[in-house]
Amino acid sequence: MNNDELDFSEFFRHSEDDEKLMRELTDFVKKHGKKAYDCFTKIQEAGGWRKFVNTAWYGEEKETSTFTFKECIEWVKPFYDKEKHSGAIIAKKQTEDRLLIKVCFLGMDGKPLSDEESHFLIVRCNEIDENLKNQFGDKNVIILR
Repeated sequence: MNNDELDFSEFFRHSEDDEKLMRELTDFVKKHGKKAYDCFTKIQEAGGWRKFVNTAWYGEEKETSTFTFKECIEWVKPFYDKEKHSGAIIAKKQTEDRLLIKVCFLGMDGKPLSDEESHFLIVRCNEIDENLKNQFGDKNVIILR
């Protein structure tokens, strides 16, 4: 078989962006060694690469001293899709030192969409404004429709 008969298309199937990403991942592994392996193992144990990438793609995290109801609504507006969402949920949880707020969307069936299906926001804050406190009342969840 001569060189003209060999199929080298497999070598050229990746775009420049793909190759750049592979170089960055390779550099990460070389730089972090065992830590990189442990990290990749945890990703597999947590549901795999697809879940990890989708969650990273859709998720947003924010740290602030005070989180407001207005900020929450402003975050929801650009991602709300009336064809896919029946509303949104704002949930709060007090930890030892911070307040956690999670905002996510409801599917058309009224159930919260998973982190790998739709945009979500996690806010770590010291407090929430009066408007958001009033919206929560004595509950830990607000449903926006």
